[in-house]
Amino acid sequence: MSASGGPNATQQLISIAVTEREAARQSPWDPLIHFRHAYSAYMACQASTDWKTFGAVGVTEMIERYRMIHFPGQYEYARAFFLSEDLPTPQPIRRKLGKRLHVLDPEDRRVLHVLVMRTNPSVSEEERADAIRLADELVTKWPNYSKGYSVRAGVYDRSFFSDHKRIADGEMALRCYQEYLDRSKPTEAWRTTAKEQMKYIESELKKLKP
Repeated sequence: MSASGGPNATQQLISIAVTEREAARQSPWDPLIHFRHAYSAYMACQASTDWKTFGAVGVTEMIERYRMIHFPGQYEYARAFFLSEDLPTPQPIRRKLGKRLHVLDPEDRRVLHVLVMRTNPSVSEEERADAIRLADELVTKWPNYSKGYSVRAGVYDRSFFSDHKRIADGEMALRCYQEYLDRSKPTEAWRTTAKEQMKYIESELKKLKP
């Protein structure tokens, strides 16, 4: 692909990218300068048909630097995207983002809470184990956080009503729902839903037990 302005325009783009590359080397922690380098390198590579352009404009070092640099607000923007309920993004993608956020800030309770909710234990054994581990981490770190027990109950609840119908999961769901009721305020509206779900699980357990 060649630039609309011909070879001269392509050389100008490459020259700009090389200049921005040198500026980025001089200011390794300035996100604005690195953005300018990235954009100019992208434009140069789009305009040129010569693979050597990638080396000339510093594409490889740009990628490596992006892995290290901290962009102001990058965590907050990604967090807002992950927590949003309105974006039609596939759950596996959102879940991967949530895991990365959790690694960056293990003490972000809201991220961990939503990550547990977005991890479906009925999909696979691996995801079930992941959901249980994350839910356990949530209630271990914040033992007085009542909603942590409700989402933990939800993990075992969904696992119980999957194709496997594990009795132990149903019993754990009941236990977690009760822990939520013991810790939540009497005015919390979700208490009614928890009590109704407990009755439903109890009725299903009776069908399964000999």
